[in-house]
Amino acid sequence: LVRTQVLNQVVGAGGKVTVDTSGSQKDILSKVESTLSTPVGQIVSGSIENIVAASKSGDGTQVSLADVFKRPFIFVGMAGFVFLAALGATSFNAAIKAMGPKRWKTLHQAVYVVVALAVLHFYWMRAGKHRFDDVIFYGGILALLLLYRMVQALRYRMSRLS
Repeated sequence: LVRTQVLNQVVGAGGKVTVDTSGSQKDILSKVESTLSTPVGQIVSGSIENIVAASKSGDGTQVSLADVFKRPFIFVGMAGFVFLAALGATSFNAAIKAMGPKRWKTLHQAVYVVVALAVLHFYWMRAGKHRFDDVIFYGGILALLLLYRMVQALRYRMSRLS
């Protein structure tokens, strides 16, 4: 059952998968299953799904690269997505060792840039319809979380000084 679910995720939710699990196919299936169960595999799988979903508009036509630059909220959203992909691709112990802790921490502080891009993306997306209530609500939640993070960081610094 799990292997069929994994293959459905790889092949597509709508496709029915029949698998002959004998011999080398069983080994390949095990590798696909183990790869998709890792954080990087989940990020790659989710990224592919997002790109495929984003490449089609509501009427099924393809969205071109010109559309990305014509609509600034799409460009900002894609920039945030690229940052998140970089963060996700380096969110495991081997990446920390390879990059070194200082460079890894510097890269992962880009999450604050992603938060700003996400709020801007959502604002521009809702601006066309003049519906800012959701933007204010979610932006407020993010602001409270960032304020809490700042207070925790200040407390930590103060405790180290004394």
